[in-house]
Amino acid sequence: MSSDSKLIYSVPARFAGAYHGKHLKLRTTDPGTLLDSVDAKDFDLLVSIQIEDLDCDLSTLHQFSHAVPLELIVTDPAVDFFKLYAFSALVESFPIRVSIPLNPGFSKAVRVAAALHFAVKLELGQPESAIIPELINTLDFYLHSSGVTEPIECFHSLLLACCYDQAINLWVVQEEAPQMVRYVDADGKESFPGRLAGCHTLPVHPAAHSDCQTCVYHGLCKGYFKWPDQGYDCEEIKKLFERIEAAAVQLRADIAAAEAIVP
Repeated sequence: MSSDSKLIYSVPARFAGAYHGKHLKLRTTDPGTLLDSVDAKDFDLLVSIQIEDLDCDLSTLHQFSHAVPLELIVTDPAVDFFKLYAFSALVESFPIRVSIPLNPGFSKAVRVAAALHFAVKLELGQPESAIIPELINTLDFYLHSSGVTEPIECFHSLLLACCYDQAINLWVVQEEAPQMVRYVDADGKESFPGRLAGCHTLPVHPAAHSDCQTCVYHGLCKGYFKWPDQGYDCEEIKKLFERIEAAAVQLRADIAAAEAIVP
């Protein structure tokens, strides 16, 4: 496994010392242990602190002198959404993002996070067709609600990519690109990130799937929805791409109209 200094390592906080000088995402259930786990010189290399227990003691964070981005890991949106309120007092001191899986009812957690001015990252996986309408409704909420002040991913990056013809894909947006991130498990074993966690060598790239070669969204997706089940039917998820693409067309028109009236 590569030790490229440009890699970001997602690491349990207790292993932080073994990754001195590396860019880190530290995972912890107890933020109070961080000051003892991280060398003071390494705080500038912290990409984020991922809090895996939303019932944790926040007193240490209130005293924290480092404005490290916090990522709140939601396990069950239907249960965890109300726990986000406990972190509202921290938003003035820390950039905060909430990671939310696409379980039924996930949009309630998205709306609470947005109301608290937290960024959101949706853990897309391979969503069941029954969840796609809720996903599209959440996209509409992102596009049209005046209360949304922070990005909701993957919507935000894909919209910009479509609007400005940027070269980006879901593996990068979802922070699962194996050339960018390494995941270290609870036993200290290093592997690839996200749904590739546990893999120590790259599998056949999903983008090689025959369905991907003829898909108009291949450039944005790069086979993201063909892993781990390469038989996944993408017809429903394509509706999300269609809606984002249409929004980008409208955004370009709005920008052009605004520029036309500027003296």
